[in-house]
Amino acid sequence: MKNCDRTKKICKKHGRLNKEDISLSIIKDKDPIRVSVLCSRCLKENKNKSYNRLNIYLHEEIIKCGCCKKEKHIIEFGTNELQSKWPVCRICNNTRQTRNYRRLHLKKTYNITEQEYNNLLKTQNYKCKICNKEESMLHQSTDKIKRLSVDHNHKTGKVRGLLCANCNLMIGHATESSFILRSGADYMDSHA
Repeated sequence: MKNCDRTKKICKKHGRLNKEDISLSIIKDKDPIRVSVLCSRCLKENKNKSYNRLNIYLHEEIIKCGCCKKEKHIIEFGTNELQSKWPVCRICNNTRQTRNYRRLHLKKTYNITEQEYNNLLKTQNYKCKICNKEESMLHQSTDKIKRLSVDHNHKTGKVRGLLCANCNLMIGHATESSFILRSGADYMDSHA
């Protein structure tokens, strides 16, 4: 009986494959997990086709951003963005993601739109509802002044107003109890 090598596979384009020419593709999102045997040379060729646009951009030093329309150096673009038809610079991409996150967070958490938030902000004259001061706390990662926090009743979900970070923390630490807040105010007045 002949010794048969079971690792030999055949590719339609490249013929019989050796062990080193075989690649495995594992698709985890499918149930059950699927494993496909692929020709590594075909895989490399397909990868090169998808990076074709990237290679075109790599020959250029300056690229026009598809969002802000400014000409920027290639370093200011992510590699995934360079593969798209209209690449967007990192700054525009981060701004766009932040805006979308904020919009989704307001809707999901407080059930208000960004327009409703802005209307509340205008009615409060861009100041905190309790201390009547503008927000002064800086955001940890961006070093920009934070937006006013949305204060809401945790039981009913009703929005009460917009607060600065300090006043929002004060209400949070008092566990939303008006009794604790009044007792604290009385204590401060008696020891003034």
